[in-house]
Parts: sequence; structure tokens; C-alpha cells
Amino acid sequence: KHMSEHADIAVVSSANKSEIFSEWTHAHLLDFVQTVCTQEDGSKKESSKKLLELGYDTKNVLCLGDALSDLKTAEALACAFYPVIPDREETCWKQLHDKYLSLFFANRYSEKIENELKEKLKEKLP
Repeated sequence: KHMSEHADIAVVSSANKSEIFSEWTHAHLLDFVQTVCTQEDGSKKESSKKLLELGYDTKNVLCLGDALSDLKTAEALACAFYPVIPDREETCWKQLHDKYLSLFFANRYSEKIENELKEKLKEKLP
């Protein structure tokens, strides 16, 4: 809810559409999302690129993800990245809410901060 008050939210997932809609409806999250792109719409990179073509400036885009493929997509599109680290999801979401979103919205989510967070994801994943 907090994010949606300050930004457009797009879900870009490699899962199938029915799975995403089921999970996000159950969690009461779809009300806060403007767009959902799934495997039926193409790869994450293709879908993200199409979203950027709607006029979003990459410096105003924060990609969130829990996989190295998400990180690579953000890097390929020159967008900032925030990792949701497996087995630390709750902590990551809380830190995003309590600290990192305000830094991002204030243009203070620095490359140094982002790189430190990326390293934590890389350490966790093979």
C-alpha cells in the first residue's frame, strides 16, 4: 500500500498468469498494482522493456527481485535493483518499507547501498 501511494507498481513474473492472480488476490495485493506481466506476456526482460517504453525514466524505476535473473534484468535495463533475499523475505520487505523506499524516492538510494544489497543476494544464491 505504501509503495502504491508514491509509485506505479508492475508485477513482472516468470510464473503463469492464473498463479499470480490467485496468490496476489489471496494476499489482497492486486488493488495496489497497475500492471501484471507473466510468462504468457514474454520474458521478464521483454516485459520490463515494454513497460519502460510507456515513458518511465529508468532513474525512477526500482526493480525488486529474489533471483540473479531479476538482478540481470534490472542491470540490462539500467534500473536500480532491490533484492528480496530468499529465507530473509520478511526482513527485506520490512527494510524496504522502513528505509530503502524513502531513500529511493529522495534520490538517495546510492550505487554503494545498492551494491551492498546486491552482494547479499549473490552470497545467498549459488
